[in-house]
Amino acid sequence: MLALHGGAPTIVDGCLTVDELVVVWHADRIAEARQAIAAAKAGSTTRVELGGGGMSLDEGAKASDFPAAVTKACPNAKGVWFQAP
Repeated sequence: MLALHGGAPTIVDGCLTVDELVVVWHADRIAEARQAIAAAKAGSTTRVELGGGGMSLDEGAKASDFPAAVTKACPNAKGVWFQAP
């Protein structure tokens, strides 16, 4: 969980993504999640940086590796990023 991921937040099929990865926000970072949602809805291209770790289909993960809550809410997810506290 020591990697860094970043990009402009966007909403794809109702799911908040950063650089095509659905972000699972840490409970201590909910205020940041709200800011990212507001930025995405406003069409902002402001970059966010997120510590943590993740997995993606492009890097060999399978959709079945993603948490069930993610695949249920975001069935077209290309990957998941788990934000660190």
